[in-house]
Amino acid sequence: MQLTSDSDPIVRNAAGCNPLTPDSAVLELFDDEAVQSLYTWGDMQRSRSKNLIEHAESMRETEPLPRPESPSEAAAVFLYSMDPESRSKICVRPPLETDFIHRTLANDPHPDVRSAIALWGSDSIRRLILETEENDDVIYTLAFHTTDPELTENMVHLRSARLGLICNVASPPSVLESIALDPSTGHGELLAQHPNASETLLDWLSSAPVSSPRAAALVAQHPNCSTQTLARLAKHPDDEVRQYVAAASSRRPTSHGVLARLARDKDDLVRSIVAMNRNTPVETLEHLASDGSSEVRQLVACNRRSSELVWALLAGDKDAKVRLLARSLLTPPTQVQHKLASTAETSPTTLHALAQDTEMAVRLAVVANPSATPKTVEKLSEDSVPRIRALAAKRTDVPPAVVQRLLRDAKWSVRRAAKSAQRRLNRTPS
Repeated sequence: MQLTSDSDPIVRNAAGCNPLTPDSAVLELFDDEAVQSLYTWGDMQRSRSKNLIEHAESMRETEPLPRPESPSEAAAVFLYSMDPESRSKICVRPPLETDFIHRTLANDPHPDVRSAIALWGSDSIRRLILETEENDDVIYTLAFHTTDPELTENMVHLRSARLGLICNVASPPSVLESIALDPSTGHGELLAQHPNASETLLDWLSSAPVSSPRAAALVAQHPNCSTQTLARLAKHPDDEVRQYVAAASSRRPTSHGVLARLARDKDDLVRSIVAMNRNTPVETLEHLASDGSSEVRQLVACNRRSSELVWALLAGDKDAKVRLLARSLLTPPTQVQHKLASTAETSPTTLHALAQDTEMAVRLAVVANPSATPKTVEKLSEDSVPRIRALAAKRTDVPPAVVQRLLRDAKWSVRRAAKSAQRRLNRTPS
């Protein structure tokens, strides 16, 4: 029993595709409707193209196509013996010369077949379809998939093509602007998301009377949106638009003026987005450090760009969580205070306050600071840490009364430092 006569159409199809199957057996399959409807039927045609002329001649109808003169033309004639669905599949995987088959099916009476050609055909074939096409679905498919600038320009005036052109990532800015200028077009939200949308188009979409808040928000997100457009959208009455502007400004270091304005926005979420923005200027963060919302202040505390002044403000915040974040996520308090205690430019008043710090390293830095006053030194001479008391005794400006008291200190190292200070004072002329 021959496999081309098997009850399973998949087996019969495989047999027809096998190059070892006799030509006479393959020709019998051309009348097999089940085999013709299979997606892989094109393989059989590709394998047996030389036999198609004879068979196509026997299948010509009362209104035949031009007499085939090649295997490709014979295959094109044979395609019309199939149902539209099968012809649509052949467009995806043509059996012979691709351009010839596509050109033949470009005038197919069924719109689904022409849509398949519009999807898979070359731009020259698409131009051929557009010359006579009236079906909206086919025109939409053409507009959605074409990459030919000339064809794109020719379709701008077709209302059924506009949505496809907007969705086509290859559409140039000029085409998008032409579509947007027609007030009846709509689709402002889709235009605002197109990767080729120009600054001019985005600016127009953000201010057009028919523009929706959603379209304005999408404009703010677009990478081609200008700083001037963002500045105008920062004043938009819709909260969501201003929130998107604040988020978009995180990618634009030139938008500091926009961020400063949004830091005073009435919407808490807008200010929160600005507070967490790594591009927000320090001056703006300092303003937000005294914001009325504790959540905003928490985000300022988490922002690594915050300055020591911002940290100092937040470290004494009335909200416990803000204080905790300011001390754990920003510069550790000990490092800040140690830096102040070690700097000669630090004021005597600040040094005296730091002399009472709980961290020993800070008090050690203060006692070694030449800007510390005798009053501060006297305070440190009473410190609980012997090393600090000893360093206080070694200072040249230590008061004599302090030295006399340290001579009676319980620690030998402190008493030794006090004796050296006493000898130095005795050598100093009165």
